Amino acid sequence: MGRNRWIALVTLVAIAQMNPSLLPAQVRPRQTDEEVNTRLYQQTSSAVVAVETPTTRGSGSIIDPSGLVVTNAHVVRGASQITITLSDRRRFRGTVLASSRMPDLALLRIEDGGGTFPTLPLGSWQSVQVGQRAFAIGNPFGLAGTLTTGIISRIDRDRQWVQTDALINPGNSGSPLLNSRGELIGINTMIFTRGQSTTNNTGVGLAIGVSQVQEFVTAALSGRIAPESPPRITQLPLNGRFIADRLTQTDDLLPDGSFYRIYQFQGQAGQRVILEMQSTDLDSYLVLADAQGRQIAEDDDSGGGKNARITALLPVTGSYTLYANAYERGELGQFQIRARVSNGVEIFSERGILGDRSQILERDGSFFNIHTFPGRAGQVIQVVLSSQEFHPYLAVLDPNRRLLKEHNGLPDRRNATLTVELPANGTYRIVANAYDRRGRGSYEIRVRQLPSGTP
Repeated sequence: MGRNRWIALVTLVAIAQMNPSLLPAQVRPRQTDEEVNTRLYQQTSSAVVAVETPTTRGSGSIIDPSGLVVTNAHVVRGASQITITLSDRRRFRGTVLASSRMPDLALLRIEDGGGTFPTLPLGSWQSVQVGQRAFAIGNPFGLAGTLTTGIISRIDRDRQWVQTDALINPGNSGSPLLNSRGELIGINTMIFTRGQSTTNNTGVGLAIGVSQVQEFVTAALSGRIAPESPPRITQLPLNGRFIADRLTQTDDLLPDGSFYRIYQFQGQAGQRVILEMQSTDLDSYLVLADAQGRQIAEDDDSGGGKNARITALLPVTGSYTLYANAYERGELGQFQIRARVSNGVEIFSERGILGDRSQILERDGSFFNIHTFPGRAGQVIQVVLSSQEFHPYLAVLDPNRRLLKEHNGLPDRRNATLTVELPANGTYRIVANAYDRRGRGSYEIRVRQLPSGTP
């Protein structure tokens, strides 16, 4: 063996021992599928975010260290509040810089981030080939940071669409489609389904190609694409009077094809409000959100028949948003809506902290504290456990320390609420608990006496 070849081999061995990725591709050790999956997830997942509004849930990709996020326009269309959650669970307010219907893309900015964010590099459209591996990381069904894998099944070069069999479900809208180098090659946008269902994956997902993404971002940053027109918001007084309105084809659509209108009202901490939507033309659906866009409550048929009714104890003083929605896709027609304040009275309010000084629940290792209050037989109360730092879990024990009622804080994840009629006179205990063992931080408990006969 010649001296030069021997030196070259020794050099390659040394490089391989230090960092195999620096070796030429033809002599680099072949990675297993598991190693590729693990490396790619570790490399890219921190730049994938959850994008939520009071009525929709999707995903997004950070493409600039300053906090620019690309997602689908239908995820944020018509939203007055947008929350962006990073992989480390930090939550920020999002602002729409630009959006379009064709292609279905939106550019968001993370507000008050105060730092440099991890990013996903954009890949080359010309390098995308049928048969190459594809990866999707997103927020399906609210399960943040979910990785699925597959291949590129088909490419429509004319429409600049990518078809993949990587599993995509509701909540993946706006998530990145990645190649094995961790480059963004598309934005996952829809599932191909049979019939009207949008909840079952058939193995065919469609993504907007990276070339359209690049063109959209360039146009948005140059000011050639602006945000779509903001939705019309109607003020809703808490006076108990019905307002007549109607859903038309000019109203905004949710991703499932249902129309909605937006209302706002000013509420006070501790107020118990009753919100109602009634119609003979459509199946009413209501969603209530706070000023930060966090969902507080939703309802379909609690008003009887196809009428919706929400009863909620407001956690803070401020502006609240009510979405009047049709439950079924494409439903249009007249409805009436009203908001009123109940005559309930607050009887107990206390703050606390879950942490090292708290007790620990043996079954799952989660923290909990106990609060007590006096109650009497027949008294109807509503208990709210609120926290901005952990997912709350709430339980009420009777004077004999038996479980009376509990609530897991879903779907809101910031407020656990329950209403119960007290069976006897005595001291009742409230268990302020975290939904999982990692939950810790400050919280507030409010107990409100409701009028007799409250459901």
